[in-house]
Amino acid sequence: MIAFIESLGVTGVRAAGTDSRIVLNGKVYYPNSYVNLDFLLKVHEIYQNEVVFIDRNGIKYRKGF
Repeated sequence: MIAFIESLGVTGVRAAGTDSRIVLNGKVYYPNSYVNLDFLLKVHEIYQNEVVFIDRNGIKYRKGF
């Protein structure tokens, strides 16, 4: 899981509450969007310098940029 998250390239971010979005490896994601269906990993929160992911077990992973 950590290796997958580290492999994600962030090329854009808009931290605007419920209208937040992030561009990861060329694709746009919103809060609660699935990033990886194998891991059931989704974007949980988006901040100006960090994105928080959450998996099916409720474990949170942070990626700074």
